[in-house]
Amino acid sequence: MKPLLQRGRDDNIALLLLGLGVTLAVVPLAEYLVSCFTRRNSTSTLAGYGSKTAVVSTIKSGRGLKGELCRLRQEMDQPSVPELEEEFVHPTHLVRPLWKQERNNEIRLLECYGVEERETTVRELKNWLQICSMAAESLSVKLEFLEVENQRLQSCGITELGNHATASIRQAED
Repeated sequence: MKPLLQRGRDDNIALLLLGLGVTLAVVPLAEYLVSCFTRRNSTSTLAGYGSKTAVVSTIKSGRGLKGELCRLRQEMDQPSVPELEEEFVHPTHLVRPLWKQERNNEIRLLECYGVEERETTVRELKNWLQICSMAAESLSVKLEFLEVENQRLQSCGITELGNHATASIRQAED
């Protein structure tokens, strides 16, 4: 447990910090409201290339000087009305290259799709070729087996049965 003096000091510090936090939060808001009410709206044109307009205001307090300078810098960085109008009068200069780029990208995309379709077709044809080659291989093995079987039967003297089967097959074909 803390001694009584230290607890009192900690409580005072907490209250002080709380008050400081409220002050830090309220002061900028109050400065903004004061600057809004005390601002004298007058515009002046600054000379130079690409002239820009700025709102000149009176500054009542020393604390708002930094905020006022930041606000004036932001207003100075904003382009003037003629510059904005010029930018909107000729938007095609900005849009036309984007349209060309989009069209070129679409053409490239279609070419890529065409290449993918051709690659898919080639893969399908390769698969079909493998299937056909396997079928041809199995038929050649079957043919060799039948030739060996035919030779075995002929060596045994059973040619009449083979001739009869061949004749019946030829009749079925006709």
